[in-house]
Amino acid sequence: MKYIIEYNKFKIKYYTTSNPITLNEFIETEVNDRENYEIDEVNNWIKKYKISTNDYLIWVSTKPHIAARYEMPASDWDNCEEIYNNNPEDYYINTIMSDDGILISESDDGDDGFLFILKSNLFESRLINRKEEHKNIYTSDLIRMDLIEYFLNNLEKDINYNTSDPNYIKLIDDWDGYDDQVYIQNNIQNNEIIFWEGWVSSCWDALYLKDEYKGLSKTEAIEKFIKERFTKISKEFNLSIIKYDYFKFRGKYIMKITLKR
Repeated sequence: MKYIIEYNKFKIKYYTTSNPITLNEFIETEVNDRENYEIDEVNNWIKKYKISTNDYLIWVSTKPHIAARYEMPASDWDNCEEIYNNNPEDYYINTIMSDDGILISESDDGDDGFLFILKSNLFESRLINRKEEHKNIYTSDLIRMDLIEYFLNNLEKDINYNTSDPNYIKLIDDWDGYDDQVYIQNNIQNNEIIFWEGWVSSCWDALYLKDEYKGLSKTEAIEKFIKERFTKISKEFNLSIIKYDYFKFRGKYIMKITLKR
């Protein structure tokens, strides 16, 4: 399995199953109680990254199975990658972009876990509350929500953001293609947003693990996904589905959903 680390324009995606804590809480737990870090180390972070003990931190990793491991019993840790890959939907994993804060590279816990400083109060609130608010939503849909949120944030900064058509090859390439095989297009001429997603083999494997999709054809499954799950996703952002389509390109399905604010 490939883990996409580098994003367009040098952004990096991190994964987490943790809740944000203040640096002060980290000191009490990891320095004073568990003695995993020295107070001098933390003081160096404070100086280097210009943070305070009231700033929020969260544990992250560049690999989703490492993040998922913290929701597994310790006896499963050695096999966490295989366990996660077999059933990724069993784990609630948030995604964080590198421009949401600063990674403390010196905080490496020895297992590809790092502390990440959250720079946005809004982002802190979203992470703290999202798990409870969306406890009945699949992790893959939360990732779609994160991608839409990231797109909308960039659109506010630049009305000409992502106006070009997608590259179909990148939509169906789960190695060198778009992140999560998703491209969100700003159809500025019609004041529309177009959500494109390629459905590769791993998407179908995960989908057909769910009881409600078993026995359905691929077209029936996409229809069900759009009408039931993507409708809920779009409502999170006050978007309405105008129309949708799906078609095969080089033997793989591409989904196209046109949205309006």
